[in-house]
Amino acid sequence: MKKIKIISILIAILIIITLMPLNALAASASVSASSTSVKVGDTVTINVTFSGKNIGVVDASFSYNSSVLQYVSGENTSNGKIILYASGSGKSSLSTSIKFKAVGSGSTTFSVSSSQIYDFDENSLGSASGSVKVTVK
Repeated sequence: MKKIKIISILIAILIIITLMPLNALAASASVSASSTSVKVGDTVTINVTFSGKNIGVVDASFSYNSSVLQYVSGENTSNGKIILYASGSGKSSLSTSIKFKAVGSGSTTFSVSSSQIYDFDENSLGSASGSVKVTVK
């Protein structure tokens, strides 16, 4: 009888867990480049978008090979960091564009990663990452 009670409690806990929302899967990131193949001296723009339900804030970092690309500018960015805030209320996505100058031949993968994405009510939406490869000739 004791075993049946323990099994019943475990089954009830599993049912409750499966019915809970999965916030860890609620956010995503997409990364694209204005061109994935450029010449030395050209400018390339990297577009980064974080999507999810009612996004309020994103704290992310980005990396790339600095011998291939040189950071020029970006709204709500500094070299290696992205901070995005929704104004007024939460949004379905938050985006930024980052400009780079091609300074050396080769290829680089521009990667972005965020482990701190929150909705407008300060609930965690989990983490997100993405990348795009750029070749400089």
